Amino acid sequence: MNQLWNRYHKPLWIVENGIEVKDQISEDGKRISYLQQCITSMRDAINLDGIDLMGYEMRKRYGFVYVDRDDKGAGSLKRIPKDSFYWYKKVIASDGEDLSD
Repeated sequence: MNQLWNRYHKPLWIVENGIEVKDQISEDGKRISYLQQCITSMRDAINLDGIDLMGYEMRKRYGFVYVDRDDKGAGSLKRIPKDSFYWYKKVIASDGEDLSD
């Protein structure tokens, strides 16, 4: 973020930020830890370095909801919130102040 900001001085929007771990229903603490580090870095870039960060987005199977579907599209398509879904909901409600597990 700092490199892009220093070069272009344009607002940034982070997309497709994810960690490739097996998409499963079980506890996803690795994902939460990864997101904690990312959000802390973004907050520091905004507050300490003055970067204009407009947004943050995650998509595809790196998201917060498990979808019962394999890579070929087979499955029930049932959607099940992961642990990180509830963690991120708390982060949003606290305006990014509460990043605890």
